Amino acid sequence: MFYALGIASWCIVFFGTWYFALLHGEPDEYLLGNLRTTTFLIAVAAFLFVRERFKDRVAGPKMQKVISELSACTFGIYLVHPLFLMTYSKMHGDLYFWPVFISVPVAAFVIFALSLAAIFLVRKILPGVSRWIT
Repeated sequence: MFYALGIASWCIVFFGTWYFALLHGEPDEYLLGNLRTTTFLIAVAAFLFVRERFKDRVAGPKMQKVISELSACTFGIYLVHPLFLMTYSKMHGDLYFWPVFISVPVAAFVIFALSLAAIFLVRKILPGVSRWIT
């Protein structure tokens, strides 16, 4: 049921965003909001899929260390990523520098990488403070 709701939500977001962009003549991010029901259902479906797909896999010690380090940084990444989005927006304007299907994944990866690097550095440079920040 959650997979069907997730797929239906994704279709609503995809086609709705496309429709609103055509209607307004510019990219429209209304349906992409963090607090939208569709976003929640897509996230739940994705989480359940990954959990079910990888539940029987055992990661090696190196991969467990990478996963552990990454998971320790996730809340901090969530907190600082708007800083990088705003900085980029002020410097370069909009994120849609190529066709959207290319620019959105590229921008998401770059913002994620910068946020991860910032939090990783904070955790290494200020270990006592980082537990309160990240």
